Amino acid sequence: MVNEKEIRHQQANWFLGGTLLVACTGIGIAISMARAERLFILAGFVVGLVLCWAVNKFIK
Repeated sequence: MVNEKEIRHQQANWFLGGTLLVACTGIGIAISMARAERLFILAGFVVGLVLCWAVNKFIK
């Protein structure tokens, strides 16, 4: 059975991963608006997804 401490760590990791995803996507949107290229939105989203995965995979 999973104890309360592990659940809190998992929730914190998901929160951090989600925050990184939103931040990277926002940065990509801001760069896209400045440069008028939509590729930066996708790049920011992909970087955010990778960071979200890395946080949930490696931080215990």
